[in-house]
Amino acid sequence: MYARYTETLYDLMKNEQTSKLLDDALSKYPLYEQKSTNNKIPNVIPKRSELNQKLLNAYKYREIGFETVGRFLDELEIAMNEIMPYYNQLFHSVDIINDVDDIFSNVNVTEVFEETKEGILTGTTSNDSTSVSNNKTNTSSTDSNTTDVSMNSNEKTVHSETPQDSLSITAKNIDSVSYADNVNWNKGDSDSETTSNGSTSSESENDSTETNTFDGTESRNENVTTSHTFHKQGNQGVNTYAHDIIEFRQTILNIEQMIINDNRIKELFMTVL
Repeated sequence: MYARYTETLYDLMKNEQTSKLLDDALSKYPLYEQKSTNNKIPNVIPKRSELNQKLLNAYKYREIGFETVGRFLDELEIAMNEIMPYYNQLFHSVDIINDVDDIFSNVNVTEVFEETKEGILTGTTSNDSTSVSNNKTNTSSTDSNTTDVSMNSNEKTVHSETPQDSLSITAKNIDSVSYADNVNWNKGDSDSETTSNGSTSSESENDSTETNTFDGTESRNENVTTSHTFHKQGNQGVNTYAHDIIEFRQTILNIEQMIINDNRIKELFMTVL
């Protein structure tokens, strides 16, 4: 593009070397970063690349107000560092509004009340308990006994009507007695076996019931604290929604346009078109 007095900003943007210098001059000013998460108003806080592009497009056909490109770039960097702290505050205020759930809400109050009661609590306690038990016992036994008996008998009876001295014998020598009126022999063997079997079974059952009754009086100190929370939020109806919307519209700011039209930026370019 033809320039009458100095270079146009468009010429600097298209030149590879000066384009890099422009980007460097616009990379050092402070810029607020969005903190809100609701994002009800999208793109309310511009990124650096977006703001720079809008600024350059607004002045690209204007001639720079300095004899040298280096002086212009230095003044551009200084001007942006001077004005941006103010506009960052505006960005911050818009960001706060963007994070509010209801911008027309004029009441958000939380009240907490605590109530404490102290005293002595007296009462009567009654306790009845019944215990029932059942015991049942079964006993069973079996007995088996076998007895074997074996007996040998050898018996001799000697009778004499005219006793002799020779009859005065011991039982050991009774078999050798040679004189007697009457002799009886009784010999024999006997075996016997006795077997006995038996079983015994017994069963017993015992039921018992026990009842305990307790009556008494109980007294204790009592301290009770009760907390009540009251929360109120919304529009109290002081103003109508239409009134609030009108006021809200008056607070809407095009901050990016304000930056572009700031006098500190305008004076960097020649006023002639």
